[in-house]
Amino acid sequence: MAARGFGSILDITSSWLKALMNILALSNGVCSGLTGFVAGLARTRRAARGVTINNLLPGAAIQIGQPLETVMDARRKNVLV
Repeated sequence: MAARGFGSILDITSSWLKALMNILALSNGVCSGLTGFVAGLARTRRAARGVTINNLLPGAAIQIGQPLETVMDARRKNVLV
């Protein structure tokens, strides 16, 4: 991708990173490590070569029982729902 000058890497991670669970100790470690690795990778020269690298943390609207637009509006305004 870097040689071609474009591309995208998307890491869809777990919403449990915000609230780790004791019973998922191994999963927590692997998921946290991968998320940190991808975040670090995004700050390297690959990003300057046209490759976008992002972590995606899904589930906020579903977990709190609010419509997606309500959650997005609150985040834009920097207000917790």
